[in-house]
Amino acid sequence: MEFKQALTTKNITPGVNKCSHIILHHTGTQEGTIKGVLNTLTTGTVSAHFVIDEFGSMYKIGSPEQIMWHCGVSSWGKLKDMNKYSIGIEVIGPLKNGSFTDLQRRSVKELLLHLMKHYKIPVENVLRHAQIAPGRKTDIAPSFWEPEFKTWEDWKQAKLTECTL
Repeated sequence: MEFKQALTTKNITPGVNKCSHIILHHTGTQEGTIKGVLNTLTTGTVSAHFVIDEFGSMYKIGSPEQIMWHCGVSSWGKLKDMNKYSIGIEVIGPLKNGSFTDLQRRSVKELLLHLMKHYKIPVENVLRHAQIAPGRKTDIAPSFWEPEFKTWEDWKQAKLTECTL
């Protein structure tokens, strides 16, 4: 994988991330600059492992084995505090037009397939932030998979089932 920039952050919890899930987020910044987003994720009170800008460039913060602060209060099944079990990917957007770019979608798919293969993460463990923090979060927005697909699950099945573990 090629990353435009590799960064570090102090926003980590001691321990080792289980890397059993991947959580997809969006920044919610329609006009956010990559510089501002990276600054927030490296010096603010949140962090994530990867960021994808509107041009599809990928940025890496720390290592997936680090426990980053991207999920907040969260759970999935019997798992609590999903930060300990997941790799976080932030996608800048939705953009001014309310959507994401095809370049972003392509990079997200490439990164997801890479991470799924490397960490042996099944497609059913690729989740939206909204799924692990219902009622509190809505990301990644439906405009990420629309209009080509009707649901998040349709997008995942079409785009990620080619990953063989």
